[in-house]
Amino acid sequence: MNQTPVTLANAKKPPPKRLLLISGVAVLIAAAILGLLARAWGTPVLYAGYIALMFLAPAVRTLRVRQLLLASLWTMLICAVSILIGTYGPWVMLAVIVATAMVQGLFALNGKAGLNRSPASVVGFAAFADTGSLAEVWQPLVGVVVGAVVVLVIAVAVDRSSGPDDRELDTKPAPLVDRLYYGGGLAIGSAVLTAVFTLSDWTGLSYALLIFCLIYAFDSGKVLHNSLVRVVGAALGVGSSVLLAAILPQPALVVVFVLCAVIALACLLDHHEFWYVVFLVATVVHMAEITGKGAASSGLEHILGVILAAAVAVLLHWIATPLHDRWLGHSRIRASRSDS
Repeated sequence: MNQTPVTLANAKKPPPKRLLLISGVAVLIAAAILGLLARAWGTPVLYAGYIALMFLAPAVRTLRVRQLLLASLWTMLICAVSILIGTYGPWVMLAVIVATAMVQGLFALNGKAGLNRSPASVVGFAAFADTGSLAEVWQPLVGVVVGAVVVLVIAVAVDRSSGPDDRELDTKPAPLVDRLYYGGGLAIGSAVLTAVFTLSDWTGLSYALLIFCLIYAFDSGKVLHNSLVRVVGAALGVGSSVLLAAILPQPALVVVFVLCAVIALACLLDHHEFWYVVFLVATVVHMAEITGKGAASSGLEHILGVILAAAVAVLLHWIATPLHDRWLGHSRIRASRSDS
């Protein structure tokens, strides 16, 4: 009889209050460390730490601690390369985005994407580039290290809270052909979005790539469901952030920023995908300071970008899934013939 593999998605989860406590403590510790470093070195170390924290946090649900270490090294590489090429223009960045999407596909496990949003992280890290020199790399890299360490601590805490029987995770890599298809789809979609945003001179490419990566799931059956959840959640996150920025003073916005990060992380660990997207996007918007003059039009532009990202993801799903199934079917027929 077939047994369903135990993953973090179907394993017994810690109570929501404990997840909220873990998330709150982790974010506050990260904020304290990164805040002190930012006072001495500047905001890039703070923002880079946040990007790393939110990039690696979803992997807590799918990867073992050793695999998270490898993912952390991958994040550091993305950070360094993105800053070094950040001044070379959007078309060089497009090539790096495509490459990171392909590598992200290799992290895919059976039924789960081990990592997501690598392409969006390229855009986020590249924003720290001023001259593209090596001297600009080390401060954001320190922030990435802090964020990665916090995620590893979260992984250990959640793992221990789940009980010994729930740590039998199915972390076997997916078949290579499936990983390549997933990475290829991410690369194509990310390239299309980057080209559209570059040619149209829109802002918010990182948001569009973020939502695209969240929608274009490794489990193709979730793409259509994800598109609705992510678009509505992202629109709510952007809209509420712009509204709060218009009525709250800056100190209050900092508090909102931290609270959104805590709640986003707790929702992620407890598999509340809709509210995770809402608070994730709200946190990203606060971090990017979409406030003041033109905030409403900028927010609308970001929402339109999110809708475009969803359309690209769904279109790719409709095109790639039949091709994948047909190619995989032919491969199995050839394999059975060679065995007979």
